[in-house]
Amino acid sequence: MATPNNLIDLHIKKLIEGSKSDSLLGVYNKANPMAFRLKVRFDTKLQPHELITKDIRFHNPQWGDDLTFPHPIEYLEFYLPIDYKLVLYGMERYNFFIEAVGRNMGNKLKINSFWFCGIIPQTNKVEIWTINCNGVIEHLQKVFGREYNGTASRGWRMGTPNNNQLSQLLKI
Repeated sequence: MATPNNLIDLHIKKLIEGSKSDSLLGVYNKANPMAFRLKVRFDTKLQPHELITKDIRFHNPQWGDDLTFPHPIEYLEFYLPIDYKLVLYGMERYNFFIEAVGRNMGNKLKINSFWFCGIIPQTNKVEIWTINCNGVIEHLQKVFGREYNGTASRGWRMGTPNNNQLSQLLKI
């Protein structure tokens, strides 16, 4: 029986097959202008209340810039090129990074996957979502400090812990 994640993977793979590319990097979906954008809602009464990035495949989301992310994060959303979005809400801390690989020393790096992480409040567990460029989405939970291939990741941002955390793919 197909799980919801498998169905979403299938929808993404069909979208890839219908495009001129063999990965998510070349997929365009005119019906979803938010595709591949990151939306971050800050827990503040001051401006800015939220940030919506440009397409993260081609533009730097400036995750490492303290001026771009001045306040604790209430929630993070990532829009897929299909009618789904990834939501992380109520986490103690958040992280986002792009895993890139290179074939040879002279070649440019190629995006392999997008990683979205959130530390579950009052635990040392990390919710991890990996969106691979081949159209597969993985959802894992690992110990903090071992979230990225058994090692720690950098770039954590403060969140607003909540007892009603959410870590899910939602239909939009």
